Formats: sequence, C-alpha cells, structure tokens
Amino acid sequence: EYEYVWTLSGTASGSIAAPAAGYSFDSWTDKFGDVVGEEPLFVPEKAFGIYYAPATYTAHFVPNTYTVTFDAGEARCPVTTMEVVYGETYGNLPHPFLEGYDFLGWYNAAEMKILSATRVTTPDDHVLFARFEEHDDIARCIIVNPIKCDK
Repeated sequence: EYEYVWTLSGTASGSIAAPAAGYSFDSWTDKFGDVVGEEPLFVPEKAFGIYYAPATYTAHFVPNTYTVTFDAGEARCPVTTMEVVYGETYGNLPHPFLEGYDFLGWYNAAEMKILSATRVTTPDDHVLFARFEEHDDIARCIIVNPIKCDK
C-alpha cells in the first residue's frame, strides 16, 4: 500500500499493518532496516519538521504460538499439551497407549491426520484427537513373538 503526500503542505495519514491469520504485527522498519515504529498504525514524521522526504517503510510480522491439546480419550498419554508455531511443523508428537489397541495417529477436528512433519495451519489453539484400532492378537503374536504364542 502506498501513500502519496505533498512534501511541504501535505499531511500523512499513515498506514495500518494488518497481519494475515496466524501472524501478529512486530514492527515497521525503514530502508536501512532500522525500527521506526512498534504500533500497527505508522505515520511518518516530516524531516526536520518541515517536509516529507521520499521513503519506504516495511511492516514486519511474526508467526503466533498456539497451544495444542491432545485428546487421547481413555488412553494413557505422556503429554497433554504442547506449544506450536504457526507455519512450522508440529515436531515430535506424543505416542499414547491403550491396552488391546494400536495407535493410528493424531487427527484434527476436520479428521485430517497430523504427522510430525505437518505444518501448523490452524490459527488458534486447537485439539488433536488420538485414533486407535483394536489389534488382532493372533496376528501380533505370530509377527512379534511366535515363540510365546499360546493361541
């Protein structure tokens, strides 16, 4: 967004930095990278109090941090919440345990599977739900430990 102002007689109305979902305003900088404003509304000042000099200002934004809550139902889960950063990957996700069931993974409210490498795209605190499938004891016994099978 550009604003044109008469250099001597004009009055600058400024610009408002509007962050996209998942981000917060951080600062305004000039062409040298020096911070010139820390509020979303930035109104440049006249040089020497006399005139507006041609200048370019850039708004900077930072990704927000959100809390993910893990809903493992009746399962035991070593972690119940963790912090994630919008646009970055979830990273290490906990592995819940439910006797007699295999853990299939974590799913969001839209039923999309969330992996450690999945990027955070929900711009708010959110819940991930554990999914399990009853495991087949006979198949598990044959594959994992055929010597101790008693079936």
